[in-house]
Amino acid sequence: MTTRSRHSVWVLGISLLHVAAVAVAKPEDAPLPAGYTSDSSSEFVNGMFVYARYQNWGVSAASDRVIRAAETCRNEGRQSTGLESPQIYGNEEHWLYRTDTEVVLFTRSYDARIDLDACRFEPVEVRTVMRLPVTSGALDWPSRFDGEALACGRTEICKRRRIAGMHARCRGLSAPFVGSTDCVSISRATRGMTLSTHFWSDDGQFADFTVTSVRVDARIDRAVFVSADRWKTDPDRSR
Repeated sequence: MTTRSRHSVWVLGISLLHVAAVAVAKPEDAPLPAGYTSDSSSEFVNGMFVYARYQNWGVSAASDRVIRAAETCRNEGRQSTGLESPQIYGNEEHWLYRTDTEVVLFTRSYDARIDLDACRFEPVEVRTVMRLPVTSGALDWPSRFDGEALACGRTEICKRRRIAGMHARCRGLSAPFVGSTDCVSISRATRGMTLSTHFWSDDGQFADFTVTSVRVDARIDRAVFVSADRWKTDPDRSR
């Protein structure tokens, strides 16, 4: 094989690798919120998708009501039924979708249905939708996700971590009976987004918010923006 032939083969190989890389970089479909269905003729837009979870133990209004009601039943010598453990009450799942012009956040949480006469406790699924406009390309984030990438103070523990593919600056505070960490994105695409927060105390309370998935270039079903409120129907009431 001549030098010119080898060069041609090399150029062809590089071109094929470039085509393959472009194919691999095709945007992935963003998952829909749990329980949200879209028709087969949906339109799609490119944007950002983020999924996050919030978990707690005994730090939400719903879990506090369950704890107090369960204690009342025990003090009266009555047996509780249903889900007495407060951990699920107040927990949240978040599906965030963002384009250059709009942000929509779907949140699924669990409130408590308490029948004190029967000492019965049941979780009730609650669905909410929040919309935010995007102004001048500013990276504003809804509640839970809204943070500041601040430098650490002298009394704080400061580290850098990688969370859901994003670079984060984490600030920590610790005392004998309580502690917390707060990790905020310093990556360009998600700067100022809270990627992780954690709180604990020695009496067993904790709260943990974690972003587990970020797709900066995702293929999003347009229905999540134009028909978002359709998702809010309480599934317990629709039966």
